[in-house]
Amino acid sequence: MRKFYLMLMLIGCLFASCVGTQTNEEIISKEFKKYVQLKFDNPDDFKEIVEILPHDTLSYGSVREITSKAIELSDLVREGYDLNGDAWGNFMNELGKKLERYGTDGMTEYNRDKMYNLLLARENQIITSLSQLIDMENHKTIIQKRLDSLTYHPAIYVYKINYRIRTNDSAMLKSHYSYIDSLDGFISITPEYNKKEVVCDEYNSMYNDVNKFIEITQKLGDEVNASMENLKEARHIFSIEF
Repeated sequence: MRKFYLMLMLIGCLFASCVGTQTNEEIISKEFKKYVQLKFDNPDDFKEIVEILPHDTLSYGSVREITSKAIELSDLVREGYDLNGDAWGNFMNELGKKLERYGTDGMTEYNRDKMYNLLLARENQIITSLSQLIDMENHKTIIQKRLDSLTYHPAIYVYKINYRIRTNDSAMLKSHYSYIDSLDGFISITPEYNKKEVVCDEYNSMYNDVNKFIEITQKLGDEVNASMENLKEARHIFSIEF
């Protein structure tokens, strides 16, 4: 008999928990009616909610994906920077040996001037690219730390609320939007849908930092590519003159 009563109590608890569970649409409906009373100029003009439809899902996983790809890009640029430095070092050793043996008297004036300009450009690139490398590595450290401390938000669900409001002798169909944060269940309602405003300040700030990091990385990548092109041209002159 005791087992029978325990079973009835268990069933009653399960039934009560099921009854107490509300769908997102039901929760939004209640919140929107409160919103009407607080925000509408004439709350009595509100007639009814026609429908509440899923509109969008904002995933916070994207910020982690973008940051990871930016770090991968910086690693590739750093690898290119190191390889370019080694290649220029080897070339300068070869050039130094040839110049020590033959000098520049045998070179055409055009190629001598061209080689001089390429070597001067290399000196300037060393200074510029080193500064960019330090800047890139510093920003990389910053965004890695921010990524590790970032608050995790699985997603924000966006719903479109279509409703009718009285206007003179007729009813007009209008829309508002509702956002539900899946992390804490926080609900907000707005007249317009603005994706940027929905994403929290923490993530907007992170996006800005990552974009700055990508910009710095691309500048260093461009500098490395230009230096590689100069090295190619210098080697071509070297092959002709020596």
